[in-house]
Amino acid sequence: MAGGIFLAGTANMLAQIYSVNAQALADNYVRVASGQRYAKPTDDIVDYLCAANADTSSRNYSTVHTDLQVAQSTLNVVESTGSTLFQTLTRMSDLVKLYNDPSASAIEKQGYTQEFSQRQNIAANLIDNTFYNGQKIISDTSAS
Repeated sequence: MAGGIFLAGTANMLAQIYSVNAQALADNYVRVASGQRYAKPTDDIVDYLCAANADTSSRNYSTVHTDLQVAQSTLNVVESTGSTLFQTLTRMSDLVKLYNDPSASAIEKQGYTQEFSQRQNIAANLIDNTFYNGQKIISDTSAS
């Protein structure tokens, strides 16, 4: 039950973050469509720095629109991958707790071990094989 509450709280938090980011993206689309430029760091520091270093005379709306679509697609892949990995690792943590419960039978422990192994393979697959536009989404630095 506590795990369900935790996941529900996490889902609400992710929904709020997504909503804020979706609004920020919409605001940026409006700004780009209106021809406004980032005039000061308080507009949006990341975009300001990009605009300050960009050769704005060679960029047109189509290029900016395409860049934003690519960025949004990348973020969608990252969000989906991160969410799946988070859920997998959370379940693995739960399985460890269940396995270490003194009231767990040998059959239950065997089931927990099998599911843990399956989840471990899912996590490893996500880390090793999730790419977008040829770039690895998750970098495994544990081997370093």
